[in-house]
Amino acid sequence: GVAIDKLGYIWSGSFGWGNNLPASGAVAKLSSLGEPISPAAGYTSGLLRVQGTAVDQSNNIWMASYGNNAVVVYPNQTTNPVSFVDPPNTEPFGMAITSDGYAWVTYTGSDTISKLRYSNGSISKLFTVTLPRGSNPKGVAVDSLGNAWVAAGKTSTVYAINSSGTIVGTYTGQGINGPWGISLDAKGNVWVANFGSELR
Repeated sequence: GVAIDKLGYIWSGSFGWGNNLPASGAVAKLSSLGEPISPAAGYTSGLLRVQGTAVDQSNNIWMASYGNNAVVVYPNQTTNPVSFVDPPNTEPFGMAITSDGYAWVTYTGSDTISKLRYSNGSISKLFTVTLPRGSNPKGVAVDSLGNAWVAAGKTSTVYAINSSGTIVGTYTGQGINGPWGISLDAKGNVWVANFGSELR
């Protein structure tokens, strides 16, 4: 996961792949020119295998810490994170921020997506939406109406979920094949990036 904060700094998480998995988690903070701001090992507190990363309107950095089943927020310009730890094997993965500052988080291990809030120094979960078993949700994006669009990799499905947590759209076919990344353009069109059958 990579995100750019309100001051132009770049935040890049360390996830690893295959046999090259990090022993401890980290996120690097870089200048807009790519110069390191964080220590050589990055910021490590609370993190393990960072995937989705996003910045809210208050410049808080949200990270899906896949490896330790946690959602971690680094508050604006501080390195003292706050964590919300979920049960084992939930595996938070995708992260997106709504226009009113809430965070949608996908969980690949539990086939769920949750809406969270950061307030007064703590993270709380508003609700969780359960997708069909084996969905393996990955990327998530939010449209101008507050709907969350979720790429469910193993079932080659894209879901639209409204701000209250109701599934309002289910999309298959149209070339969707193991979707992973998802994004919206300025006109509200949804773009889906396929990972393919290797996810199955």
